[in-house]
Amino acid sequence: MDFDEITQVTLINCIIRYYLLNNDYEHARNFLSKTKYTENISTNEDARHLYYVGRINCIQMNYSEAFIHLTNSLRKAPEKVGGFKSYVQKLLIIVELLMGDVPDIKNYITVDTCHKLKPYLSLLKSVKQGNLHEFNNSLLQNEKVFISDNNYNLIQRLRLIVIKIGLRKINLSYSRISIKDIAEKLNLENEKEAEYIISKAIRDGVFLAKINHDEGYVQSMVILHLT
Repeated sequence: MDFDEITQVTLINCIIRYYLLNNDYEHARNFLSKTKYTENISTNEDARHLYYVGRINCIQMNYSEAFIHLTNSLRKAPEKVGGFKSYVQKLLIIVELLMGDVPDIKNYITVDTCHKLKPYLSLLKSVKQGNLHEFNNSLLQNEKVFISDNNYNLIQRLRLIVIKIGLRKINLSYSRISIKDIAEKLNLENEKEAEYIISKAIRDGVFLAKINHDEGYVQSMVILHLT
């Protein structure tokens, strides 16, 4: 095996890692665009490279691309390299949620990873329920873990997903409901915020509805989708 090739792929990953540790995603992206990474030189380095590229794509909201790279990273990741595999799994859970999908926990949970993924399982539960109160509690209780994993800002993006799921559940239960009641059920700060979010959800196709601004209620119609 050519040791120059091993050195090259390792150096590329070290440079990208340096940029990511400094949250300099723009330089990391530019570096990637000007660099040719040679796969199949080292499985370990491939796994790391795919993880880094997946994280960059996630930050840039290219969630489908991020999912592909992270899935491949997880496939190539060695069973025992510190906590690397769990880092990939944590980010994958977030990416799937940001895509509007529900992760299959069976793909992630093992005896070794169960404890490490516990904060993320709590997060997943609150998102699936569309419960903003529980989501905020999970964010608060596990803040140090999420910050340490460098995932805190990404997780904050899930707030809108939680609200959309909550709105969809409300839409299933009520054909007509006041904006005030929606604000209370979703644990939003005020009716003005609720009205803005409902309007956006209608534009995004979460459900078909009409807002009666004068009387302050929402009349739901046909349910569409969550994406």
